[in-house]
Amino acid sequence: MGARIIEEIIQCAHKRANDPLKYNCVEEPVFRSVPIYKVITDTLHLCLRISDQLAGHVISYLRKTDNTEKCSVTKKKLLNSKHIHRFENFIHDVVGIYDWKFYLISNDGKLEHRKLLENIGLDILIPSHPKLLELKKLWRDFPLLMSEMDKHLSEVQEVNFQTSAKKWVDLYYQANCSTDITPYMQVLAFHLPEAMKLHGNVSHFCQQGLEKVNDLVTKWYHRSTNFGRNAMGQIMAKQYRLHILADRCTRKKKWSTQCSICKRKGHNKRRCGQKRRISVLAAGHSGEFFICNLRFQEKAVEVVRFY
Repeated sequence: MGARIIEEIIQCAHKRANDPLKYNCVEEPVFRSVPIYKVITDTLHLCLRISDQLAGHVISYLRKTDNTEKCSVTKKKLLNSKHIHRFENFIHDVVGIYDWKFYLISNDGKLEHRKLLENIGLDILIPSHPKLLELKKLWRDFPLLMSEMDKHLSEVQEVNFQTSAKKWVDLYYQANCSTDITPYMQVLAFHLPEAMKLHGNVSHFCQQGLEKVNDLVTKWYHRSTNFGRNAMGQIMAKQYRLHILADRCTRKKKWSTQCSICKRKGHNKRRCGQKRRISVLAAGHSGEFFICNLRFQEKAVEVVRFY
C-alpha cells in the first residue's frame, strides 16, 4: 500500500526536527495500536470540506471583484455589494438553499449541499474569471467522484477512480484555487482508493447517522435536562426510554385542512388568496359577498353567504 505504516510515521516525526522541509509528519500517531489500514476516512466530511473549498474560492473571487470595483461597503449595507448579493440571490432562487446550512434532508436522506454542486451556475456568477473552464470542470467532476464511492467497483474501475481523483486534484492546483491542497484532497487522491481496495464500498463507513445523533443529543441537553443533575445520565435515560417505547409509540395523525370560504381541501382561510368583502342586498337580506381567487386554479370561485 502507498500509505506509511505506524513505525514509518513515528520515524518521520522524529526526523522532522532536523529537516522540517523534507518530512511532513508533524506529530506522532495518537493511537499507535491501531494499524493504518484500519483507519478509514468519513466520506461525509470529505465531501463537505472539499465542497467548502470550492464554494469558498467562488465567494473569495466575488469579494475581490467587489473590492476592485469599489462596491464593497459595511455589513449594514450588504445589498450594495452587487456580486455577493447576486450570489445570495442565486443560492436562494435557483439552488433553493435559504439558510446556507448543509444539513440532511429528512425525506430522502440526501445532503442539502448536493443542490449547490448540481445547480451551480459559474457562467452567471463569475463570467470574467480567467480560469472559468477549469472551475466548471472541477464543479462538474467532483459529484461524479462522490457517486463512485457508493458503488462496488471492480479492480479496473478502482484504478480508473484513483486516476480520475489524481487528475481532479492536479486540476484544482492548476486552477489557482490554492497554493496547497487540503488534507482531504490528499485522502481523496491516495488514501481513499486504498480503502476501496481493502473494504470495497466505503460508503458503509459514512457518519451521517452519528451526526444525526449528535444533533439530537445537543437538543436534548438544552431541552430535556434539569439543572444541577447529571446531564449525561438524563440523556442516556431518555434514549433508553425511547428505545423501549419504540414499539408502542403512535405516529402523528395527518390532518387535512379545508377552507371555510370556498369549502375546498388543501388550504385554509388564510392561504385562500385575495378576499374582498362587499355588502350586498339580495332577497331583502343583508349579507356578505366573498371572492376567493385560488392560487392553484385558473378560474376564480365565488361564494355567497347570507346571514
